[in-house]
Amino acid sequence: MTTPYALTFTSLLATIAVSGGAWAVNKDIATLETRNGVSTLTVESSRPVAKAVETLVAKYGTVITYEDPRYEYTGDLEDATARVRTDLNRYPSGQAPKVIVPLGGKLSVSSSSTDMSAVLKQIVQASDHGHFRVEQAGNIFHVVPTEKRDRDGNWLAQSSILDVSISLPEQDRTAYGTIKAICQAVSAAAHVHVGVGTGVWSGGLTSDSGPVEYRLGANNEHARSVLLRALAILTPPNANTKQTWLLFYGSPQDPSYALNLMAMPGPPLKEPPAPAPPAPQPGSPSVSSVK
Repeated sequence: MTTPYALTFTSLLATIAVSGGAWAVNKDIATLETRNGVSTLTVESSRPVAKAVETLVAKYGTVITYEDPRYEYTGDLEDATARVRTDLNRYPSGQAPKVIVPLGGKLSVSSSSTDMSAVLKQIVQASDHGHFRVEQAGNIFHVVPTEKRDRDGNWLAQSSILDVSISLPEQDRTAYGTIKAICQAVSAAAHVHVGVGTGVWSGGLTSDSGPVEYRLGANNEHARSVLLRALAILTPPNANTKQTWLLFYGSPQDPSYALNLMAMPGPPLKEPPAPAPPAPQPGSPSVSSVK
């Protein structure tokens, strides 16, 4: 299915370049420029595919979800302890808890197409620190992992953690409690811990003690479908916003996921048409042109 978008991003001219290698990414930046009908997306990040997804979501308001591979190969990871920890002085030299993050790299895609699915497929094909597939359901896209490298650097198949089926008792919960219940159900079904990430707050949840007014249940349903249904319930009916998620994996030292939500504006609201002038009443004075 081809989905048109107002800003051209679309026949990919396949000007794709990715650089990674044995260097650490200290930046988390993205640019999206359009010239002469060709759009170029360039990112530099520890998670370049996720950053590309985040940029497209923010620019176009399209619901695109993302899930990390479960990295374990040292060539896909970076020890960022010295760079990111601010409390090294509290530990003996070399004994601070390590902070391991994806190695990442740079990614650039140029395109002149309006097919979001094709754009996403070109982006994931450019990834060299994990393999992904793109799923589409209507106007919603999912970028999910399909392969990772094991500790020896061999590519192994990996299923999405949200492919598992989950069940939830139907009951009223807070917004935070709804997301937390889904995370707990996925953790139990997949045997991989999934926690509520700090990005949930930037996704619109501002408190874990809000009103108990969101009713949700599930009976052996795919976790991805349940999560989509939850986000639809949590979004106020009159709000001109949508939500998506970014599911980030820790590391072999912290084998768990963090579910982060991302809010995005919806399409501009149309102004109501101006009311028609009242019809003249019988006997009211009329205006005639002067010749």
